Amino acid sequence: MYKATLETRNFTFEAYGKSQNQALKSLTNGLNDHAQQYELRSDWWHWLRTDIYIKEVVMGSCYRDNERIAK
Repeated sequence: MYKATLETRNFTFEAYGKSQNQALKSLTNGLNDHAQQYELRSDWWHWLRTDIYIKEVVMGSCYRDNERIAK
């Protein structure tokens, strides 16, 4: 499973997917929904694309400060 994250000044957005592409698509869909809800331009987040990061999440594992705790 993968987690896509975008941290902005006001919000932290996270989305999950079975692949990197699915996580990214879920995040971009959510950012577009956010734009509608807050009456923002639909491309408000496009300049932040380089700040989106995607990482693999291992089910059944514990994470501390976004890092998996090694056994």
